[in-house]
Amino acid sequence: MGTGARNRYRPTNAEQSEDRVGLYLDFDNIVTSRYNQLHGTNQFAKDKARHHTNSHAKSDPAVTARIQLAVIDIGAMLDYASSFGSIVISRAYADWSAAVNARYQRQLTDRAVDLIQLFPTVASLKNGRTSDWPSM
Repeated sequence: MGTGARNRYRPTNAEQSEDRVGLYLDFDNIVTSRYNQLHGTNQFAKDKARHHTNSHAKSDPAVTARIQLAVIDIGAMLDYASSFGSIVISRAYADWSAAVNARYQRQLTDRAVDLIQLFPTVASLKNGRTSDWPSM
């Protein structure tokens, strides 16, 4: 073996590996938090926005407008997560039957985010899945 082979630069394992990111989105809470951020504390619950649909005859147009304003920028969220490394798994947990969440399904699946259906508990209409999430 010549001198050139011994002195050739070899990257370490740390240099060879890229940081990897697992993205687990509590999408119900993201939607609720964004709505409350723009419209006031607990306004999502006061407006009953989870069950609001535009097609219902008795739908409040003010709530419809507030939902439209509280847009979640899916691209920005994923771009931010990828700034920490390569996203190797991405899942969004929510009650996807709720119209306020369902409007994001296509955007998420187009970006390879797996949608995990969570059914709300009867009393609070809040999902009980958080305790089953992977621990960090």
